[in-house]
Amino acid sequence: MAGICGPHHLESRRSGSLGFVHDAVRLPTLGTVLGQIRYGSDVTIGIDRDVQLDGYSLSLPLEGSQILRSRGEKHRSDAGGGVVVSPFADQELDISADCRKLQVVIRRPAAQEVLEKLLERPAAEPLAFDPRMDMRRGEVAAWWRMAAHLFDDWHATKQLYRQPGIAPGLEFLLIKGLLLAQPNNYSRELADGQDPDCPEYVRRACRFIRDNARRDLRLEDIEAIARVSRQRLYESLRSWTGFTPMAYLKRCRLEGARAALLAALPGASVSTVALDWGFNHFGRFAREYRTRYGEAPSETLCKRGTPRPCPVSRDDGAASPTAIRRTGACTPGRSARDG
Repeated sequence: MAGICGPHHLESRRSGSLGFVHDAVRLPTLGTVLGQIRYGSDVTIGIDRDVQLDGYSLSLPLEGSQILRSRGEKHRSDAGGGVVVSPFADQELDISADCRKLQVVIRRPAAQEVLEKLLERPAAEPLAFDPRMDMRRGEVAAWWRMAAHLFDDWHATKQLYRQPGIAPGLEFLLIKGLLLAQPNNYSRELADGQDPDCPEYVRRACRFIRDNARRDLRLEDIEAIARVSRQRLYESLRSWTGFTPMAYLKRCRLEGARAALLAALPGASVSTVALDWGFNHFGRFAREYRTRYGEAPSETLCKRGTPRPCPVSRDDGAASPTAIRRTGACTPGRSARDG
């Protein structure tokens, strides 16, 4: 399981062997894993913030229960609600011996890729979900039904899913559905982007600004793309985004600069990134950046790092998923890279 979710440790709270069973499929495009898992003993899985998980692990008990402890809070999980174990916090998950659960593991790069396609811009902040998945929310329950149906029927319908373009579309839909159903730090912006009442000229102007944020854009350029009067553009963009056109441009530039700093290669400098994103006054850039993100650009640069890809091998050229089935007994009472 460390090869699927990333580094973590597992401890058994009872003597005896674990009756570990993991039956899963890995989708071929973005590496999402769907399956069922049980441990057959009371276990605790620990995740340290300093050794980040490779993905978001979502689980919903079909039988039994589990408790997630994260950020000083406890979240009980049973058939009435799942939990999200995220990469960015110290967490412990206590799983009961009778717990059998659905599990979906979505790789961090995959979640970010789908998120940025929906946002139509770089995601400056790491994606963070609420840890509790409440099945009383219709959209959350529907998402779990979709995941369960996809896993249960995968092998029976694999001849269809092997057709070009179908598997990638299903995986994209699964991740997109999660982003829209489960509350997260981008929920408000995603909801705004899905609003069918938003005028097309506002979408057109915003898309043009995002796509050309590094260029020396003038207000006249945005007006020409929107094809409405300056006053109407101002009023509508402020109404739908909370920003004037040039303020929206500055926001996109700040977010682009932050994403570039977080992904920068060794030897990169703040000034180079700032210039690349249209900031010619470094002192003003540093002040505006700190105001928005609560840290200096140089501090962000020090935190840069590229998420590790999931180390479990998969056939990237295959049109069908990789089946994963693991069973066996583990020695309890010791840490293991398996959970």
